Amino acid sequence: MEHNIVEDVNHPHRKFLLGIIEKYNPKSILDVGCGYGGNIGNLVKMFPNAEVIGFDIDNECIKFARKAFGDYPNVSLFCDRIQNIKDVFKSTSFDIILTDAVLMMIPPEEIHGIIEDMLHVGNNLIMCEWNIFNKWTTLALGFYYRVSGKCKDLPFIQNSKLGVCVRHSNVYSEKRWARDYKALLSDFGVKDIMITKLPEKFGDKRWDTLGSVIEART
Repeated sequence: MEHNIVEDVNHPHRKFLLGIIEKYNPKSILDVGCGYGGNIGNLVKMFPNAEVIGFDIDNECIKFARKAFGDYPNVSLFCDRIQNIKDVFKSTSFDIILTDAVLMMIPPEEIHGIIEDMLHVGNNLIMCEWNIFNKWTTLALGFYYRVSGKCKDLPFIQNSKLGVCVRHSNVYSEKRWARDYKALLSDFGVKDIMITKLPEKFGDKRWDTLGSVIEART
């Protein structure tokens, strides 16, 4: 079945996300985990003179995005793993590194290194992810999903020494991770951090509770 890029581009959260990106007036944007290009479709319209780069591990997504946005001279697309972002872009410094429901797929033992690499190639991070505002509320939410049969995995707090402090409170729910991004970013000396709750109701209790846009200015 062909992916509906129009529906993807017009997903209700994107307008809110774009409103935050617009404040930065970026000249270069790296969309990490760009998928089929839902955010790229909006970025090229809002910032027609900005360099927009999509980066995703899924070759089929990249092929689709190239077909959809290949006529835009300011769009480039790369297929690779997020773990290789520093090697791919080396000394490049993007105005914005964007993630949208991407870091929630990264396990605790890898998130520290990935955040470090993103900070290496970007001046500002804008991340639409699951943020923990209150770890006890998050655990209660996970328990609800477990006992209701909507989630097979009982969430837990990960206390790992593999680059992740206990205070990050990584919580697992249905193959996705929520975490305390303020604590995580503070480990790298980032002080200018703003976390904004997504206002929309998506019909998914986890997004309604945890969905946030995290801004980190380096």
